[in-house]
Amino acid sequence: RDRSAWGDRRRIHDDHLWTTTITVVETTRGDAGINEVQTITLGIAVTGGTFTLTFSGSTTAALHWQSTAGTVQAALEGLASIGVGNVTVTGAGGAGGSYVVTFKGTLAATDVVMIEANSTLLVGGVDLADMFQAISERAERGV
Repeated sequence: RDRSAWGDRRRIHDDHLWTTTITVVETTRGDAGINEVQTITLGIAVTGGTFTLTFSGSTTAALHWQSTAGTVQAALEGLASIGVGNVTVTGAGGAGGSYVVTFKGTLAATDVVMIEANSTLLVGGVDLADMFQAISERAERGV
């Protein structure tokens, strides 16, 4: 896999800030003695709807945009390609929320494939005046 396409995590998050999409970023690459960690982040403009996650050809049922980490973990563990006890999910959903998925068990210390997110059923929007104000404030703070 070419991870260079993912670029800088902060830049990706900033580019994604005002959307209703979902990004998935590998935050720790799995390797001998190191469990892979992937972060799933919902766009800050999300106000409703559902999304699905796919891992190695298996797809979850629709997940509510404000699903708890436990719900996301149960959905991932329900996939034949993951299985019970092979991931831990922390974090929270909702607008701008992130789920941190740590692979363990039979998937521990492995460079696993990326989780894919389908956000086509998420809804939301952004007030452009609010967006430009927030961008200006971020620029002033140097972020």
